Amino acid sequence: MKIAATAFLSVLGLALCLLLTRTTGITYDEPHDLAFSWAYYHNLPASVAREAAPVPSYLRGAALFAAGAATPSSPADLKNQPMTTHAYGQHFLFYNRVPAWTLLVWGRATGLLTFAVLLIGVRLWAGAALGIEAGLFSLGFAALDPNILAHASLATTDGCLAAFFIAALALWAWARSSGPPWAAAAAGVAAGLAASSKATGAIVPIIFVLDEVWAQAADGRRTGGVRAVAVAGAAALATILLAYAPSGLHGLWAAYAFRAGETISPAPTYLFGRVWPTGHPLYFPAVLAIKTTLPLLGLALWGLADRRLWKDQGHRRAALAGAGLLLLGAMSVRRQLGVRYVLPLYPIMAVAAGAAVAGLWRRRGGFRLAAGAALAWHAASSLATMPQPLAYINEAFGGPAAAWRLVGDSNVDWGQALPELAEFTVKNPGGLILSYFGRDCPARLGIERQDAFSTPGPCPGSQLLSVQIDREWLAVSATKRQGFYESGPPAWGWLDNRQPAAIVGRAIIVYDITRDADAHERLAWMYAATGDPAASARETARARLIRGSQKAKARL
Repeated sequence: MKIAATAFLSVLGLALCLLLTRTTGITYDEPHDLAFSWAYYHNLPASVAREAAPVPSYLRGAALFAAGAATPSSPADLKNQPMTTHAYGQHFLFYNRVPAWTLLVWGRATGLLTFAVLLIGVRLWAGAALGIEAGLFSLGFAALDPNILAHASLATTDGCLAAFFIAALALWAWARSSGPPWAAAAAGVAAGLAASSKATGAIVPIIFVLDEVWAQAADGRRTGGVRAVAVAGAAALATILLAYAPSGLHGLWAAYAFRAGETISPAPTYLFGRVWPTGHPLYFPAVLAIKTTLPLLGLALWGLADRRLWKDQGHRRAALAGAGLLLLGAMSVRRQLGVRYVLPLYPIMAVAAGAAVAGLWRRRGGFRLAAGAALAWHAASSLATMPQPLAYINEAFGGPAAAWRLVGDSNVDWGQALPELAEFTVKNPGGLILSYFGRDCPARLGIERQDAFSTPGPCPGSQLLSVQIDREWLAVSATKRQGFYESGPPAWGWLDNRQPAAIVGRAIIVYDITRDADAHERLAWMYAATGDPAASARETARARLIRGSQKAKARL
């Protein structure tokens, strides 16, 4: 029965992840992450090596080979033009001999493998530390978590990091509890894979050291700890060096130096409806409170705080050391672009929630029903946000519909909602003015639009709308609408007093401006301020036509 329950929860989580790989639109980082993965097999240049983590790149690169990808030749209008890494990613994806969506699905498929590693790590750690029943509940919380599902299904580095992060902590806790001598080396290998999946993973060996110092302070009679740290550290270092072998030690140094420079540079963020120009010191605790399901949040905090729930305090120390160091590290940097930066917290929270459930389970009766209800609530809250789990917000903060008013970037709008916008335009025909944040290509989806300051890239198909038009929509991506990436015009604050006609994909806000002369006048000013006189003239003419029509009706 318990084996069947483990299989059911695992298959359910993997099936949801597979569904998301095929339904979620292209996100901002995926094109260049795919291009970097391809470059890892084709004379990796230094500029790519410093930005691309090797482990996910190896996995995705192999998948791209299987999909039949090729290095695209540059179209005539792009030759000899300097391109940013993001623009090159679009070039690789949209000008390949294999359709962009095929490449994306193949690249995302590797996330299923790392998601399976994550689920195995959670199940085995919770089962060993807390018992079989707690292990099943922990597996359920991890397999059905909206944040884990959202990022495990993408061709980015976050899901890969979370998988090896939890595997390393689980193996380390086992090694320091009752595991065989080789468990410390296995933990080190997993730590090396985490550090080679994303720079954040470099803290895992530090977690081992912190855990051992804590253990010695709590119980000075423990032996073998220093040796275990040394073995794990050596295994981690060897794994990192092997992973970075194509670019050599200079590539490893350049990669970590680049990421360190990124994290300490002040950057704006969006939280609770306002822009914070240099970030907010409590950003990550706030987004965790907003984006974690309420039962998981409550049970995880209880599980971490109550030492009586853990049979072996070594497991609790490993969980606390991992969660605490990751959160404190994230709070000390200026890069605050989404809960994905602390994604490894979620499998740790799932294990901690299992500890709380184990405490309920031992009390029997109604307490067991409460444990089941908590998992059911977690599952229902997560499934209700499908297929847009990136925009998950818990009930205490208004649910996913409130996401774009609270948080920004990959917390709600990472450019993934263009497929839903394409469906909206089919069901609601008319002219479309689009201000899009992302790296997808509207023309790929048949979206005819007049562009309004979208994120630039090699995407054709934008053209001015006719002045004579029966229906007109203005669609603004949530991240554009919030404006925290803008250093000047355009600014969309004038939309505050307008009621959206729809929130497409929970990430693109659509307004009906068919008879809104003021909106067209403001658009005319924005186009003029950004050096587009033709679009400005179109909007001015449209505003005059609307006002003339309104005056004519008033005379009648």
